[in-house]
Amino acid sequence: TTTTTTTSSVQRHHHHQNTTKNNNAKKKEMMMMMPVSADDGPIQGGGTTKKKAASSSKRSAVRSTLIQLTCVALVVSTITLIVNAIAHHGIPDIDPGKVHKAIKKAGYLGIVIYVIGFGLAELLHLPGLVFVTAGVMCWGHLNGWMLALVMAPLSCTISFLVVRRVGGQALADVQFAIVKRMMSHLDDRPVLTVVGLRTLFFLAPAINYILALSTIRARDFIAGTALGLVLPLTVAVYFIDNLINYMGWGRERA
Repeated sequence: TTTTTTTSSVQRHHHHQNTTKNNNAKKKEMMMMMPVSADDGPIQGGGTTKKKAASSSKRSAVRSTLIQLTCVALVVSTITLIVNAIAHHGIPDIDPGKVHKAIKKAGYLGIVIYVIGFGLAELLHLPGLVFVTAGVMCWGHLNGWMLALVMAPLSCTISFLVVRRVGGQALADVQFAIVKRMMSHLDDRPVLTVVGLRTLFFLAPAINYILALSTIRARDFIAGTALGLVLPLTVAVYFIDNLINYMGWGRERA
């Protein structure tokens, strides 16, 4: 009797284990056969994260586009107003003496007038040498030279960036043979090419436009412009200083 009872107990135990295993296997099969839903735990988290990232990226792209369009609209509006003013009143009569007087009359704000005027000179096709001369007349040859070394590249860069923003990077139709030859090396030696163009053509606004419509990087343009203007500005300030002394024009000594 004892043996029979033990055997029955063992059989029931094995039967229970087999039943449990079968149930677990069926559950696994059912879980594998169930369609995966986007609402499930881990997948839901990953999907939500991706959706949030995509949404954030779209918002950033839209915001960046709106900012760019706003900048372009402001630039175009400003240029339009300036062109209309010139069409009605003509090109303003600017000479070093008048700029010098305006700077001195403004007192402490004179430097602001100088910076704004020189900064927009290239964009508005105003002669940059007028502001170089006015700077030497106001602050002497040394300070005038240092100001010109800062403001001349800045003025060229403003013109370059505005033209590039409005006009894109389609290479301009270059008319001068020497410029064409120098531009042929732009991709290989961008900084040296800009240095050569600046040394030869100084503050000619056309160089800003040609380079802005090319594929040159802005930092290469800025570096080449800053380096290329050192020699011509130094020579220009030397002769301007001697001319001021010879003509006896009033100015502050450095």
